Amino acid sequence: MFDHMKYCSILAVMLLLALPCPMSAQTEINVGKTRISFHPPVRFAENTATAADSLEIIQDSVPGRKLESFSALTFGIGGVAQDMTYKTGYPRPSTDYGFDVEIFFKQMFKPVPWYGFGFGGHISAQTYRLHGVAASGIIKQYPEEADIYKEFLNYGNIGIDIVNRFYLYSDALYLDLRLFGDWAYTREFYVKYVMPGSSVSTLDRFKDGSRFLPFQAGVEASLGSGSLQIYFRYRFTNMFNHSLIPLEPERISAGIKLEFN
Repeated sequence: MFDHMKYCSILAVMLLLALPCPMSAQTEINVGKTRISFHPPVRFAENTATAADSLEIIQDSVPGRKLESFSALTFGIGGVAQDMTYKTGYPRPSTDYGFDVEIFFKQMFKPVPWYGFGFGGHISAQTYRLHGVAASGIIKQYPEEADIYKEFLNYGNIGIDIVNRFYLYSDALYLDLRLFGDWAYTREFYVKYVMPGSSVSTLDRFKDGSRFLPFQAGVEASLGSGSLQIYFRYRFTNMFNHSLIPLEPERISAGIKLEFN
């Protein structure tokens, strides 16, 4: 009799588990000396989340903002900002003009809407038209009667750059602050002169590495809108070895650049 009641109780428990009726979080049934504890059956609900909801959850779960990046190629052309007279005891040699061109490639990153930074490299050429340097005798002693009618200082450079960009008005107006370093793979000072009574001019070329320093560095600020930029550049290193040539070409230059990305 007792076994019959026990089997009936177990059957009742099984029926209760099978029924979809709501139950408490935990139910206990005593059958004789046996205590049975069970949880209500697990119910399954249809997932109605859309793909957009899933994407939003994924985006919310990723910390931070996606880092935007772009590459750009820049062409620049410019020259000295003003004529400069050397401040030395020599007969006032001066810079008639300076001219420089540059091709600059950079990779930029934009972590926030108002700021970007990047790294790059460039190749450039600089030409300074000088006056009175050769006549001063510090390059070579020329005859007093020699007519020195041309003298140029030419540099060809490759270099590296660090750029910080500040977006002043969305992408329509921005300011670039650039730190650059150059190595001059070619540097040359050449002079053309003619002696009185002669119709043939003489060309002297000087490539003395001890006189013309190969490493240069400076800073640049450029204001841009779209692809057009206006830049101002300052070189804070010396182009001449001042123990041999106590002169220095103009350090300031300005120009325009076109950026393509």
